[in-house]
Order: sequence, then structure tokens, then C-alpha cells
Amino acid sequence: MKSDNRDLSIDFAKGCAILAMVVGHVCQDRIPDVFVNLFHMPFFLMASGYFFNCKKAQDLLSLRSFAVSKVWRLYVPYVFWTFTFVILNNLLLKAHFLCLREEVGVEYKHFAYTSYLTLADVPSRLVKVLLMHDWTQYTDSCWFLVYLLYVCVLYASVTYVLKRMSLKVMFWQTLFALACCEFGRFASWHEFYGGIKVGVGGRLFVCYALFHLGVMLRNVDMEELLRRNLIAMFALLLSLGALIGLCVAGCRIGIFMNKYDNGFVLILAAISGWVMLHSAARMVKSYAEPVLRFGAFVGRCTMYILIFHRLAIAVVNAVMVLASGLPLVKIAARPTAFSGVGWDCGFVMAGVLLPLLLHYPYSCLHNIRRSHR
Repeated sequence: MKSDNRDLSIDFAKGCAILAMVVGHVCQDRIPDVFVNLFHMPFFLMASGYFFNCKKAQDLLSLRSFAVSKVWRLYVPYVFWTFTFVILNNLLLKAHFLCLREEVGVEYKHFAYTSYLTLADVPSRLVKVLLMHDWTQYTDSCWFLVYLLYVCVLYASVTYVLKRMSLKVMFWQTLFALACCEFGRFASWHEFYGGIKVGVGGRLFVCYALFHLGVMLRNVDMEELLRRNLIAMFALLLSLGALIGLCVAGCRIGIFMNKYDNGFVLILAAISGWVMLHSAARMVKSYAEPVLRFGAFVGRCTMYILIFHRLAIAVVNAVMVLASGLPLVKIAARPTAFSGVGWDCGFVMAGVLLPLLLHYPYSCLHNIRRSHR
């Protein structure tokens, strides 16, 4: 398979996964949210593992180079945008994009609430951001950047140690990943063991297991398996049916809250999502290549959508609240002040398209810079 086609298919699958994330956030605590949570975050972790190259852990020099590249690509955007929104906290409050908890009372969980930030609070918030222990109402999805950084560096480090010990890397990584998968389900934000909160560690180990699953899938040529449209259609229906079956059976997966029924359900949902998105890419490639190219473009802009989709949805919500004459506090409604299929579709489109508009100037400048090299 040609590399261009491979990249386009993967990018399309990433575009579908980031679209699923926006759908989940718009349809919070509803059936679409439950469905997409089964596969969209696991897919991104698996995709990261899929592109991991063991040569990046060949020696200390390559390991350090790999870690530095991940810091620039994951840590720097997280720190910059999270702290930017921290600085904008009071401005967003005055513009009603955030609200005070006392303004909404017992309904606070359905609003993006915060408190006023004083100058004395800024240093402590900056330290928390630098330590990757803070995010805002509009950058809460950036937790993924933090844990992806943890997992990438940890996985490469473990691989380096195994190589130095002359052990079979894939065998021992698989055993460790299975142990991580099993341990992760016992840990959550709401559970304490011996007085120690282990939710963070549990989430990290679950992410590690999914990352390794992606590494293992490098040995599976999806293009070859799905080379015929009939096979791709069957795989699409089978994987979609598996996800719907898990949803109907009451299985729930929430990587952020580190919640899943058991390791089997997590792996089944993750692989089903992987197959479904790849099968969809194969079908779209055969019958609607322009859609494939647009989806691939969306897949290459996942960072912008991850960071700005909450704000984009809030901007459209604010316009509609003002146009409808609703109380201004409704601007801070989470996910939105409006409900219904039509509204949901509109907000999903806003959550994807507006960040793409922000990315477009950067993309043009980047292409110009490359052309002059």
C-alpha cells in the first residue's frame, strides 16, 4: 500500500474520531455520548501507539530526542493554551462565557462555572499548569495531551530498558500492558486505597495499555484486509454492531474518569472502533474521495479542534442566547442552552468548523515556509 493512501486513511479515521469527541461533548450524558465514549479516546491512544517506532528507544540519545519532540508537541501547547485561558478567566466571566457558582445554585453542574482570579492567584495557577495539574473549563480536553505525553515517554523508556536487558520487547510490553489494563479498572478518582488517591495512576496505566494495543496493530495491514469493498462493508457493520451491542448491554467507558467494566470490554470496544473507522475510510475512499480528503484534513487539525471546540460551541451558543433574549447566564450553559437534533448538529458543526478556520491561516503560512526551504 502506498504511504500517501495509508496516511490519508489514518487521517480520515482521526477526523472521524475527533468529530465523535465533539458529538460526545455536545450530547453530554445522552446516548450519543455513551456510544462515542466507547471508542474515540481509545482510538487516539491506539493511533499514537501505531506510529511509535522502537528505534526511538534504541539508545539514550534517540530516547532523549523522542522525549524532547513530545514535549514540544504536547507539553508546550498544553501549557500555553491552558495558561492563556487562566489569564482570560475574569474576561470570560464578564462576558458570561463563565459564571459564578452562586449564580446558578444547585444547577452548577450544568454550567461552566468558576470564581474570579486575583493577581495573587496567578503564580500558583501557573505552577499548577507547569506541573500539568490544572486545566480550565474551556481546556478540560487537554488532559489528553498530558497523559499522552506521560505514556509516550514511559513506553519509550520501558522499551529502552527491555532492550538494554536483552529481553523480548513485545512479549514483556504485552504482559505489562495486560497488567496495566487490569489494574486500571480498580482505580478511579472516587476510590482511595490506604489513604492514597490512585485515580491518576489508574488512568495512566489504562492509557498505556491502549497505546501498546496500537503498537501491536502495526503488524496488521488494514488496507490488505479491507482491500475488497464487500469485506470492508462487512467489517464496518460487524464492528458497528459490536459497539451498539456493548452500548445496549449497558457497558460504559470513560477514559477521563477511568471507568470501564473490565479489560475485555475495553479492548473489544477499542478494536471495534479501530476496525469501524478504518472500514469507513476504505468505503469512503471507494465511493466519495472528496469526503475522504476533507475528513483527512480534519484529522490533521485534531489539536486545534481539541483545544478550541469548547470555545467555538460557546460562541455560537452565546449568539443564539442573545438572539433569543434568554438570561445572559445561559451563555455559560454546559454543554449548551439549547437541545434537539437540529441544535446538536449545528453545535457539532461549529465545534469542528470554527477551529478549522483558526487553523487555516497557520496552514497557509506553514506551506509558504516549506516552499521557500
